[in-house]
Amino acid sequence: MGIRGAWSVISKDPSRFGHRWVLQKCENKKDDQITIVLDGPSLLYHVATSYSTDKLGSALGLLSPSSIYTGTVEFVQALIEVSGPKSELHVVMDGLSPKEKVPAQIQRMANQALECDAIANSSVRSKVSRCEMLPLLAEAAMIEGLEAIMKSAGNVHLHRPLHGEAETYIARWLDGDDQQSENFFIFSDDTDFLVYPSCPGFIPFRSLKFTTIGVDKCLTGYLYLRSKFMAAFFPIEEEENGDIMPVVAALAGCDYR
Repeated sequence: MGIRGAWSVISKDPSRFGHRWVLQKCENKKDDQITIVLDGPSLLYHVATSYSTDKLGSALGLLSPSSIYTGTVEFVQALIEVSGPKSELHVVMDGLSPKEKVPAQIQRMANQALECDAIANSSVRSKVSRCEMLPLLAEAAMIEGLEAIMKSAGNVHLHRPLHGEAETYIARWLDGDDQQSENFFIFSDDTDFLVYPSCPGFIPFRSLKFTTIGVDKCLTGYLYLRSKFMAAFFPIEEEENGDIMPVVAALAGCDYR
C-alpha cells in the first residue's frame, strides 16, 4: 500500500529525492552481474495498465487474462534483452497478508468494484477513467507468462513466499551484506521500500521506459533513494535513516511491518 501521500510529494520534484537511472545494453558486456528484483504485485499492475486490451480497440480498456499474459511476456523479454545474459531477474510475489491488513484490502477491493460498476453502467463513450480492477485470473495469467519465459531463460526466477508481502521478503533477503551492490536494483511502485533499512531505494515501474541511445537499446527510469528523501526534510546522518523512516511512515500512514 505504501506510505500515504509519498507519491504526491516525490513526484513534484523527482530530482530532489533521487536521480535518473539508465540501463544500456552495450554496458552489460562487462563481467559484473546485474541483479534486478521485481515486486510481483507492482509488476502485475504495471502490465495491466500498460498492456490492456484498449490497444486492441476495446472502448473501455477492459483487462483480460490474455492481455496480462501477453504483457508479462513482452515486458520481461524486453528486460532480458536490455539487461543482458549475465543478469539475474527475480520476481517476488505476495504471500498471505498479516491479519491486520485484511480490512484495508477488503475496503480497497470494494472501492475498485464500485468504480468498475460505475464504468460498466456508463455509456461506451463515457469519459470515466479506466477501472484498475484486475480480472479474476490476472495473477495466474502473469505467473503462467513468467513460467513460459523460465522454460527458455535460466536467469529468470519466481519467488512465492507462504507468508508476508513481497517487499518484506525482499527486505529480509537484502539483509545479507553480500547482496549490497551497485548493480542490484529493485523495481516497484510501493513506497514502503523507502522505509526498510536494507533497501537503499527503488525504481518505480511507472518511471520505466524502453528506448534507444544511438543504436543501443536501453531502459530508463528514476531511482528514488531513502537517503535523499530524508536529507530533503531532516538534517541527520545517513546511518540514522533506518531509525527515522519507520516513524515517518507510521505518522503518515503505512502498512510497514
